[in-house]
Amino acid sequence: MKRFYYILIAVMALGAMSCNRTQTPQQQPENKQTVGLASCDMVIVEDGKLVFFNNATQEKTTFTAETDPVVNVLFDDNNHLYYNVAKAPNQQLTLKMLDLNEAAPQPQSCVDWQLTVQDITNPMFGKILPFFWDDKHENILQEKCNPEDIFVNDYVVFNPMTKKVSTVDFYGYSEIAGNANCKALDHFFTEGASLYYATPEGKFCLNDNIDYQKAFENEGDLEELGFVVSSVSPDASKAVFSSIVYMGEGWGYYCVSSCDGHKQLLLDDSDISDDVPKWLADGTLVYVGHNAVSPENYEDRKSFIKTISPDQTVRVISNTDYYAVKPFDTPMNERVVQEKVEEGVDLAILDEGKLTFYNSLTDHYFTLTTETDSVINGAFDNDNTFFYTVAIGDELYLKQFTFGEYTRYPELKTSWDLKLEECVSGTYGEVAPLVLYPELSIACIAHEFNWDYYGFEGIRLYDYGWGQKREGWDPEEQETDSFDEDFLKWDEVMSRFHTEDNHFYYNNNDVEYDISYQIDFHKYVSDPSYYSDPEFDFISIDPTNKSVIYGAIIEYGDLGHGPLCFASLDGSIQLAFPDTDVANLTAGWLGNGSLVYLSGNTIKKVNPQGLITEFYQANSFITRH
Repeated sequence: MKRFYYILIAVMALGAMSCNRTQTPQQQPENKQTVGLASCDMVIVEDGKLVFFNNATQEKTTFTAETDPVVNVLFDDNNHLYYNVAKAPNQQLTLKMLDLNEAAPQPQSCVDWQLTVQDITNPMFGKILPFFWDDKHENILQEKCNPEDIFVNDYVVFNPMTKKVSTVDFYGYSEIAGNANCKALDHFFTEGASLYYATPEGKFCLNDNIDYQKAFENEGDLEELGFVVSSVSPDASKAVFSSIVYMGEGWGYYCVSSCDGHKQLLLDDSDISDDVPKWLADGTLVYVGHNAVSPENYEDRKSFIKTISPDQTVRVISNTDYYAVKPFDTPMNERVVQEKVEEGVDLAILDEGKLTFYNSLTDHYFTLTTETDSVINGAFDNDNTFFYTVAIGDELYLKQFTFGEYTRYPELKTSWDLKLEECVSGTYGEVAPLVLYPELSIACIAHEFNWDYYGFEGIRLYDYGWGQKREGWDPEEQETDSFDEDFLKWDEVMSRFHTEDNHFYYNNNDVEYDISYQIDFHKYVSDPSYYSDPEFDFISIDPTNKSVIYGAIIEYGDLGHGPLCFASLDGSIQLAFPDTDVANLTAGWLGNGSLVYLSGNTIKKVNPQGLITEFYQANSFITRH
């Protein structure tokens, strides 16, 4: 399995015997070797030995207290080093730990994996499979070869605190794992063959000066090129990303670029099947390089560990490819606990740029704290996905958030190439809504307000199914069977409503219900001299098919005005809301059949029995229904 799969999937982890993850105070080293250990930046596995490396002095210190052959290595956040050893005679795999807070650390056995080295060796490439922390750094996950599918690995999970061990297959693990990212990664996005970084000062291309033709000789490969951003440097000035051919089962190289795009470097001796390059605290980058052998000839390939300093000095520090970098504290690489939003969310509340979700069936609220940009509009698609527009500086961008059983981060999809002021209406000073056509996987936003017809005359379209912008909107070319079918159903619903003698009727199996006779519309006109006999506009029926909302236009100015009305389909409950105006209306249904509408800066809720309550203090919202 190609290594970049492991970038996109966070990890769960293993458990068993006598490891202790509690943090202990830093103590002064007592001998030459522990001086090297305390000041090291990373650890390397050379000929089965643990070798500690100090980047500042370029010195190595071999740890001699471990006598078993070391296989692979991993740090935690508390200055503990975990590593696997292969014990004779059958190369049984055992997890050990060194507490580097101690003056003279000694190996501590943690768990016998009940695996051999062969069980964790990739049969295609002959490489030892890695082990990882999950995104909360609570569990360790050791990859294990699946004898039935060489492309899909299983996982053995160990929790150092509970000492518990479990085994999870690839598919089971992928359902509960998240994507371990840092906070800065949600500002990168791809358009065609370009990777961009969005900032308040604008967007910057990170690969327009990379000559991919030297790395990918086949022009067909270049057409399939995709990008995955791995991390940013401690000072957030540079980013590491992979350039991949055929995103599912592909191959490719790592790249590093300054976030303003001025310095771009293709690591043409790297391979995405290796560990993702790692940052040291001073901004030095560490990665695995190879001799000049084609990717197909892995058996002839030699590996080495290289560093690239902030001034771009390149050094080879070891003729091996197993290493671990000691974690360091930096705000940009701070791990964020990924946020769960259950499926079934039917309301998104926007309040001063913050995004809060609500599930009416479970009565659960959830504020999306991992979204730090200002949210200005949004829309639900037919699946468990919410698309929304954010302002980064004065530029507008489209983002996506997916609900589900496991954790997700917001994902930046595209730049709208619009300024915020271009999407503000001249009538009420509101931002144009985001409109989705889920049947076509199209998202669109209007722009350029025109007073001649009190609306926007421009539109920007993004095909989120194919991940590309569209130049225009032609319904004749875009129609699909399901799209047409939905419109036919909509027409069928509308045909059940009609106006007669200034009353609004609903027809159900040839039985007519007057759903407006209880409302005295004269009470809702701003000036009696402006009153006009009501004109009714059907809006929608609730998801439980018991209630309807419609607009009643009872006076005219530049636009038609009147209240939003609510009625049960049998006419037994009829309400008009004096704090609404159909000329500027925000309303929608919750999954439990309740209506929500905006009254000033208050969201009000109307339950199916017609009871009105103040629901939430906010200035905007979007419903699924």
